[in-house]
Amino acid sequence: MSTAIKPDSVVLRLAKRCSAFAFCFLLPALLANQAAAQSAEGTVSGRITNKSTGYALDGAIIRASGTNRSTISQRGGDYTLLLPVGAHRLEVQYTGLDAANATVTVAPDAAVTQDFELTSNVYTMDKFAVKSVREGNAAALQRQRTAINSKIVVAADAYGVPAANPGELIQRLPGVSVEIVGSEVRNLFLRGMNADFITFQVDGNQMAASAGTSASRQFQIEQMGTGNIESVEIVKSNTPDRDANAVAGFVNLITRRGFDLPGQRITLTGGVLWRDRYSSTGEFKDKPDNLDLYGLQYSNSLSVLGGKNNLGVAFNFNHRRSATTQDETGAAFNGGPTELNTTNGTDKSLWRQWGAAGFFYPAVATNVGLDLDFKINSDSYAYLRMAENLNNQYQLMHRWDIQTGNSPANFTATSNSGFQEALPVASSFAQTYSAQFTKKSRNYSINPGVSLGMLNGTGRLDIDFSHSAAVIWYPGYHLVTSRTTVPLGWNLDFRGQDQKTPILTQTAGPSWSDPANYTIQNDSTTSWDAPDTVDAIKMDFRKDLDTSLPAYLKTGVKYWIDDRGQNTNSQNYTWTGPSGIGPYTDSIESQLSGRYGPFPFTATPNTGAANDPLTSGNFTKTAADQYNGIVGSRGSDARFKEAILAYYAMGQVKIDKLTLLGGVRIEQTNTTGKGWINTNDPTLAFNSALSTDQNIANAYARFASGQATVRGHYNSVHPAVQFVYEPLGGLIFRGGYTRSISRAPVANLLPITTVSLGTNTVTQGN
Repeated sequence: MSTAIKPDSVVLRLAKRCSAFAFCFLLPALLANQAAAQSAEGTVSGRITNKSTGYALDGAIIRASGTNRSTISQRGGDYTLLLPVGAHRLEVQYTGLDAANATVTVAPDAAVTQDFELTSNVYTMDKFAVKSVREGNAAALQRQRTAINSKIVVAADAYGVPAANPGELIQRLPGVSVEIVGSEVRNLFLRGMNADFITFQVDGNQMAASAGTSASRQFQIEQMGTGNIESVEIVKSNTPDRDANAVAGFVNLITRRGFDLPGQRITLTGGVLWRDRYSSTGEFKDKPDNLDLYGLQYSNSLSVLGGKNNLGVAFNFNHRRSATTQDETGAAFNGGPTELNTTNGTDKSLWRQWGAAGFFYPAVATNVGLDLDFKINSDSYAYLRMAENLNNQYQLMHRWDIQTGNSPANFTATSNSGFQEALPVASSFAQTYSAQFTKKSRNYSINPGVSLGMLNGTGRLDIDFSHSAAVIWYPGYHLVTSRTTVPLGWNLDFRGQDQKTPILTQTAGPSWSDPANYTIQNDSTTSWDAPDTVDAIKMDFRKDLDTSLPAYLKTGVKYWIDDRGQNTNSQNYTWTGPSGIGPYTDSIESQLSGRYGPFPFTATPNTGAANDPLTSGNFTKTAADQYNGIVGSRGSDARFKEAILAYYAMGQVKIDKLTLLGGVRIEQTNTTGKGWINTNDPTLAFNSALSTDQNIANAYARFASGQATVRGHYNSVHPAVQFVYEPLGGLIFRGGYTRSISRAPVANLLPITTVSLGTNTVTQGN
């Protein structure tokens, strides 16, 4: 099922939604501009840089002494300040640098240029050490300090993770915990809440998210790279000009700009990543035999179209290879602890399955980014930001387990949670699994926009378009299962042992270490993909007020469409060859440093090797395999679309050492879900007495009713109040009240429907 959106239809819908709001922005702006043109005022503009390094300083605070006029420098260090006619003393402050000041004289309707170069005595130290410690972190701290709401800002290279998983950096920030899969950070938790409650953004725009096996809101952060990232924001307290769907908060990655650095900069990176699996006797091992990390970063300020240094260019290319080696124990596939009531009436938790496994998957990640920033004038610019991330994981697995039936009679009467003994019964057997499941991902984003200074520097209109697409897909999960003859007897001894690695001993039956005692059962082949696209347009207008206290008003509108799908292709093949897996054995290995095994494993499937069981010609797709493949594949395919229109108004005022912000955001949400109707009619069930073609026809007939469509609509109102109080320089108190929303998991909104005629029941979605 395709989830592509026609670009022309998206543009028309976005334009239609926002045209009326654009008029509402521009009309008051034009009226205010006319009034401002008649006032006795002028502008002061310039650029704030670090004198010692030449770096542009954004977030610097520029104040006019004796007035209520102040502003903050933009990315690239530029600022514009509207002042009354006359002489004024300007003061500039920036975290970690000495304050600077200058006197300027403003004439009516005239523009004055005043640049500032800040410095500090610390630059008498070694310049390379100063750059790495002070530049990026100082900019991040400055943004954090000047924020009205609670946020954490940190430079991307603060911990030295070039071209790495951004989660490696984010997990070090306060209030953040992570889930590590293999050795990679995959999911983030803010305030103890998982990724369903977090909005993941790049430059303030929501990124498309894919989970691969199903439509999901969770963003797997290992799919991103830090090669084009300048800093990371963790926003825990919302303001009305941001999306409301972030109960836990926002993770916002800010990309690099060509104007951030002085002149031309070229940075080359190279390195080797190696994980030594010294404790394992398994075959999966990483080897330090490649240049695993290499990257190029380029930035420059070019002079084009008659301007001077008016085009900022930032380009990056980064490649990273890492290998994960992982051991596991326990009941990972099915079963698990089963409460068994023994003859003495005592309830005990006994394991009816136990296993050990080794995983190995090299991951290859590539990150490419390009940022172009064009200065229209000192207070306006246009931009184009593009990025693409590829992440491929070539996953291999060898797993062995032992299991028995779910009955107390399968264990000795004296079995307990410390020592349990499974009897050699017909349901007691061992299995080995060899698997290859490649996971691939791609996400890319295109983000053009303009930021226009208006009304002599007192107004700003921002128009931003963004398109983000993401897909994680498993092109082929091949799992070959082999099973021993029965019966087997075994025991688990937890006494005095690490509870994750008990002593496992075979007590009866054919040896579980001999390949001759196993027979291949089947090959399960499944492919998944879950594409997602997010298209958005937003406009924001801010106006500084000419009042006795520094204040501004800001309003905006945003419309975006989130379109998700999930597609599954599930196939099963049954083994028809001889017993014994000797000809197809890839290795006989012990696992977890020799604690378990040795066990025989078939060769990795779908490699084409001579001992690959899939090339033996002994697999066939039975009528039942074909029937179940159709039902399992079509039954889970679905699509979901969410369209959201949001508008807001907010204002901020500074009263001496206290800054207050208040406002409200309104969001209108429309959802559409589509999923197949599966008619579970007993007459359409698989029947071995029917021909293969008849069973296939019955499988498709279960979905003859087509797809169900479910639509939803709801409005939500999100007020917010924030305050910042700074009684002493550098001592800041923040507080606020915000109201956010957690949108329902996509799985709950999909109208996948099962009609069970035998029980007269209908099950759908949530």
